[in-house]
Amino acid sequence: MTTHRFKVFHPRGGHLNHQCKPDFYEYEEICTIDVPDLHDVFRMTQNDLNPTYALGGHRSTSVGDIIMDTSDGDTYLIEGFGFRQIDQAWLNFRKNSYLKYSYLKIFGKHNI
Repeated sequence: MTTHRFKVFHPRGGHLNHQCKPDFYEYEEICTIDVPDLHDVFRMTQNDLNPTYALGGHRSTSVGDIIMDTSDGDTYLIEGFGFRQIDQAWLNFRKNSYLKYSYLKIFGKHNI
């Protein structure tokens, strides 16, 4: 069975992106893992299924996290059920989008 090298990214600071929306969080690389497919990446990055991963001090991979196949650059968002292929731009955090969103949430302004 052929293995691929995958990189796993979580939102910085331990945040969860359960809304699965881009530009809300800055992502950081958590680990690199060599396995056959996306399902194995998810399974091997669960603290209760992989004690070695758990020792790394990271939370389990979850909805809203990102997995990249380094062999072809294909990038996937973990959804509630399965994976959705996304553009790598999700990994390029745009602070202005986040700041604009935060301002709207705090002050209720609509025109910025």
